[in-house]
Amino acid sequence: MSSNITQEIAPFSVPAKQVSAWVTETDPKSAREWITSLPMGDIAEASREIYQAIYTLNRLKIGPASRFKLLQLYQQPVDTVSSALKSQYQKNVFPLNDIKRQLAEFVRELQMEMAHGYKCTILDAEKARFMWGKKELKVQAATHAMFYLGEVLKCSYEVYMACPSMVWHEIHGIYQYAEHLGWLDFKNDTDTDISPITKEYLINILTGLNNPYQMPEHELGKVREFLGVWAQLAEISPNLEINNVAGHFLIDLTSDSPPAPFPSDVSMQPVTHLRSLNALGIARKLQDAIVKLKGGAHVSTLGLGTDSLDSDCLEMLKRMMRNWGLAVRRSRSRIKARGNCFIASGLRAIHYFSSGQTPFSVHGQNSIETQSPAAMPDSENGTDIKNDEDLGYIDLDVVAGDDKTSAKDFQAKPSIVDSVFRIEQWQIADESAGGMRILHKGKIGARVRVGDLLGVQDGNNPQAWRIGTVRWLKAASKARIEVGLEMITPDAKPVAIRLLEKENMEYTQALLVPPMPALKRPATLIMPAGFYKREKPLEMTEADGLQRKIKALDLLEYTNVYEHIVFADMAADASDTMFSL
Repeated sequence: MSSNITQEIAPFSVPAKQVSAWVTETDPKSAREWITSLPMGDIAEASREIYQAIYTLNRLKIGPASRFKLLQLYQQPVDTVSSALKSQYQKNVFPLNDIKRQLAEFVRELQMEMAHGYKCTILDAEKARFMWGKKELKVQAATHAMFYLGEVLKCSYEVYMACPSMVWHEIHGIYQYAEHLGWLDFKNDTDTDISPITKEYLINILTGLNNPYQMPEHELGKVREFLGVWAQLAEISPNLEINNVAGHFLIDLTSDSPPAPFPSDVSMQPVTHLRSLNALGIARKLQDAIVKLKGGAHVSTLGLGTDSLDSDCLEMLKRMMRNWGLAVRRSRSRIKARGNCFIASGLRAIHYFSSGQTPFSVHGQNSIETQSPAAMPDSENGTDIKNDEDLGYIDLDVVAGDDKTSAKDFQAKPSIVDSVFRIEQWQIADESAGGMRILHKGKIGARVRVGDLLGVQDGNNPQAWRIGTVRWLKAASKARIEVGLEMITPDAKPVAIRLLEKENMEYTQALLVPPMPALKRPATLIMPAGFYKREKPLEMTEADGLQRKIKALDLLEYTNVYEHIVFADMAADASDTMFSL
């Protein structure tokens, strides 16, 4: 991030003014006409021209009022092209290939340039001697700058990329600057309870506290919609004398990171750059919504600000409750480990390899897995995006509507995920009794998402596949991927299941988890998402042909891809049509 503004003037940076090879409209009326003429049907061309225009404006000397009007004109087209470009790489969120990663970085840079523009407006207005509505303009510019820096965070978290350096520092810096100048007392007509700057700041810091690298894909937007309505229930204070630290966090306004859990073993004294965040108000709101959902209420009746399936929303609210209500510290220490392991991604792949790489068959039905493993072709080859570092130019044509691959070519190629299984070599970075951190350098063939199942095979027991679920992931760089696993079981048996209430329903893969006497846990079952129906009968067939009629008793965990349930065996009556315990 470029910086030519010193900390004595403002705790945030703006680009240096310079002569550019690009030209742009600096008169709001002419700019409006130019924006109207943009070729929005060609999203690549429109995105490029919008980026070049804003990039150039941020490096020209323009009056603060004119700059603000120009940026307001660009808000809608920036939102339009960003949404269109995101659709190109969010279909298969992770891992991104080189082309899609650069596209994500371009969208992030577009948001960064909008933030730069509003920061320039603040500093230009500060220098202006005579200006009507000066304070209101600066407050609005600070609010928009905070919003677009939040969009930079959002662009990063959506695809599990590391945030650019100094973004959190700038977010804290704008809040500190606004607080120092008394702008936090300013309230607009729509937010009478809280200043707009404080609201945007709370949305950003609560997002950072919600463990964004642990969120399932596409959940981030719903969380921010919720915060758009309820963020003001959290409170920021200079008071650091906290008796009960549950739901409290420590904000360091000079740091380049989100807030941290409030320390429980240290007596804190007032410091100019430290603030406390009390999230108990928003935690109480979450608790109330969780109780109502469990009682049968529908999401649409709760006024949460976001809409979702009831089951998905309940899990999302529980995660937010854990993150904002009480910061849970790791219960087991991690030990650094050096070694390689093999990873199988997804229930089907784990089922296949734990079956000894032989298709699992059930009497009366063909193999439930007809595909065999094969060498994985290079993932999504394509033309590299070219960068002109001097001009900040990015060629978007290869990913935004100018794909040379025809529909016929697509139909001729089977889906990689659907046609092959593959194990890949990863490195174990550290490990504890309950989980491990693994990393991979270079391209990976399999798709990995938060909530996915991974099978882990290492040198300690090469005959067994340990089963874990992805709790977080992060692309530290385009050549390094880190994944945090919580282990479910050291071993599992491949089985086949089907619902008995549906006639002639075919079997599908599942994993039988053996009982864990030490944890007082009976045998459980991991099956694809959508199978769980309390008290509904299932038929389970094991590898030796043994068939068992069972019913689901309780749902231990639900993700977008699997369900982990407790079950009980059922006994058939004389007619074999009804079952009871």
